[in-house]
Amino acid sequence: MTRGIFQRWVVAVALSAALVSTARTDDGGANGQMHNTTSGAELDDARADNENTEAPVDAGMEDADADAGDDADDAAPPAATQPVRAVARKVGWIELSGMLREGPAPYAFFTGDPQSASLHDIVKALQHIADSPEYMGVVLYLDNPMLPVAHIDECHQALRSIRLSNKRVIAFAESYTLNAYLIACGADSIVLQQKGTLLLTGLALEEWYLAGLLEKIGGRADLVQIGEYKGASDPLMRTGPSRAWDSNIENVLDDIHAQIIDRISQYRGLSVPKVEEAFTSCWTMTDQELVDAGLIDMLSQRDLVEITEAAFGVDFHWDKSLGGQQQQRQQPQNPMDVLRMFMGAQAPRRPTRDSIALIHVVGPVTGGKSRPTGVFGGQSTGSRTITKALRTARDDENIKGVIVRIHSPGGSAIASEVIWQAIRQVAGEKPVFASIGPVAASGGYYIACAADKVFISPGSITGSIGVVGGKFVLGGLYEKIGLTVHRRTRGPVGDMFNSVEPFTDEQRELFTQAMQRTYEQFTDRVTTGRGDRLAPIHEVAQGLLFTGRQATGNGLGDTLGGIESAIGAMAGQLELKPGTYDVVHMPPPMSLQEFFNEMFGRGRIETPSISNTTAGLLEAARHAMGPRAWSNAQAVLNGLTLLHHEPTLTLLPVVIDVH
Repeated sequence: MTRGIFQRWVVAVALSAALVSTARTDDGGANGQMHNTTSGAELDDARADNENTEAPVDAGMEDADADAGDDADDAAPPAATQPVRAVARKVGWIELSGMLREGPAPYAFFTGDPQSASLHDIVKALQHIADSPEYMGVVLYLDNPMLPVAHIDECHQALRSIRLSNKRVIAFAESYTLNAYLIACGADSIVLQQKGTLLLTGLALEEWYLAGLLEKIGGRADLVQIGEYKGASDPLMRTGPSRAWDSNIENVLDDIHAQIIDRISQYRGLSVPKVEEAFTSCWTMTDQELVDAGLIDMLSQRDLVEITEAAFGVDFHWDKSLGGQQQQRQQPQNPMDVLRMFMGAQAPRRPTRDSIALIHVVGPVTGGKSRPTGVFGGQSTGSRTITKALRTARDDENIKGVIVRIHSPGGSAIASEVIWQAIRQVAGEKPVFASIGPVAASGGYYIACAADKVFISPGSITGSIGVVGGKFVLGGLYEKIGLTVHRRTRGPVGDMFNSVEPFTDEQRELFTQAMQRTYEQFTDRVTTGRGDRLAPIHEVAQGLLFTGRQATGNGLGDTLGGIESAIGAMAGQLELKPGTYDVVHMPPPMSLQEFFNEMFGRGRIETPSISNTTAGLLEAARHAMGPRAWSNAQAVLNGLTLLHHEPTLTLLPVVIDVH
């Protein structure tokens, strides 16, 4: 991009923002303690116990109300039929579509991201409904959500808090996929649009094996793996899975599938055999047959009027502002106000009262700075960015404790070690908890085990304690295309990572010894961090994978619970009462001023540059393959990119989602 074109782009941004601009919402104030899932009968008993109690109002949550008619589409909530009383009676309306973001948006000055809502936004909004007496309940509109099992776990805990507060939760969809149905199981009532469908698909995982492709083009991967069950070398060196990896991944899939069956059985009051049968029979059932089978509670017209009047009466109004769905708008008076807002308003807020820092580790772990997006999509976490955030949290007197939220398959071994050391330094002065999201495996768990306590959802994936490393050998490809490589080297191992030939026996032996040392360092960090809570290391290492439910049994995790559980436990340990502290998200998103500074020479933006043609091909591939296949392709491709920069990785080779 030339300077002239870029300047015209800046002017266009300013003029557009002069017409419509958005203000960022406050991230502070989330403090709800989470609970374990219970059956419907237990929930009714708990509701009776809580009948005469009133939940406190979250002081950090703003009270923005939205008229149901504003910008409403066909999926908008039905209009309340009576005037609003002086003391508002509200019903929340939250739409879930696609995926939820982990952590802050990457750029502070772009607000049009379709994934603008984060998991924390949604859980905080649900907890606000539970705690605020003016709310009567919430309606969840499920428009093809694609949440990992761990995110569904966390949403269920928040929905349970609403139901325990004697408030109603209604889930509605035009058609239910397995993902949407699992979310809906946390509601009091599952409502299906008339003539809609329920399609329970189960789990599916597509793994890429590239050895045959590499052979066709004259290449090969020359990798060393430490950890029998690790499986990270399989996609590049084999045409199918090894027996060890097969048993490893099958164990995890079995447990996640069992959790899904158990959850539907528990919430719907159906026997396990009935639920298992429904995965086939639901595909041919009519809408009324789904109701008769107990899989759906009610059928409804799209406007939901009869359903909502029966649940909430007619004297209420809708709040659509929850969960990051509707940004508050400002109307700057002139373009200079716009520029001033863009250049200064997004500066990170320093805590002004007692706070808990929530530090997000999202995506592959690399050295250097975090990147908001990679060549193949998805953000990455840089050790320099995270250690800076940890130092800031350690040195700020208002930050009383730190929670490291991890959603990462791992990556660079040395970058994971750098972050481990930084966490232990903070833990010497302030309490540090880890909250594991959908996955914290390999290098992701390397980071987690440094915390004082590890919170993990039942459906999270963790473990994969092992290392893999090596190089790509492209001599055959060079020969095919007529390329001659003349190598020059100095030193006994200067030529170890040449791209023409595989390792010699001597080089392989030396590299294997180095890899073994990295593995021993990894296991030492795990045993040091977990102490006597951990099962014998040989039972949890060697690349073995575990679900969160399994991890709390073998000592890799401490407590089943999500991000709100960790926040609540931290507040309790620090003796911080609800409404008296803030939650500060770190590292903050990049402001427009920081973007300009790095663009014009005061640093550099570490974002891969790809041509428009390549970007278009990748986007076409993503759409053609679908989200499930693309997620696993992305994992392999990002692994290839990491291996190009660093020969030793702690990386999980697959992505497991319920889509």
